[in-house]
Amino acid sequence: MTEATTKSRTPWQKILCIAGWKIRMTERVLQPLALLVVRVLVALEFWRSGMTKYNSEDNGLFLFENEYIPNWESNATQNLLGVEITFPVPSAEFAACAATYSELALAALWMIGLCGRGAAFMLFGMALVIETCVYPGTQQHAYWMMIFALLVVTGPGALSIDHVIRRKVLEKKPVCGFCATKTESGEPDETDDSNPGDSTTADSEIPEKDENDRRGGA
Repeated sequence: MTEATTKSRTPWQKILCIAGWKIRMTERVLQPLALLVVRVLVALEFWRSGMTKYNSEDNGLFLFENEYIPNWESNATQNLLGVEITFPVPSAEFAACAATYSELALAALWMIGLCGRGAAFMLFGMALVIETCVYPGTQQHAYWMMIFALLVVTGPGALSIDHVIRRKVLEKKPVCGFCATKTESGEPDETDDSNPGDSTTADSEIPEKDENDRRGGA
């Protein structure tokens, strides 16, 4: 950009240029950092919860037998849109084991940003079960579900293994049209360069055809 072009801009255009630069910097730098902070904080919360159950299996099983499962049984029947639905109640042993290892595995995946959307979706389901069957009406779990729903949509961000896989693998070797790099028109670039001589042959046939037409007309 030349100095003359910069000077010819109106004040309004300069303001829009500065605003556009700030938006790009926010999306490229601050957004990945913010998603990383959210990922780490959420993962640490569930990791601590899982480690508490893992290090003290007896206490964890005691909580499920005397608090979580009884609450689940009392709230197993829910009235949804005028229809009563009864949710199955798992055993205390299965629920304690599933909750412990799910929290540890999903927290680890979410922290490093691997299968981020899937991990966020599973954590959303876990929070939904707690809100529906174990502690209904708890505002904290509603906040958790909103965070996980947002993370399912946005993904783990640029500072994640998912982002590296998408950039290094899917965009270079697309497995479908949706993974292919799009052209300026918005359509996937499906150019086949396996036979570069075909276009040359097709282009060379056009002048020969025109030459024959001119001779026939003469």
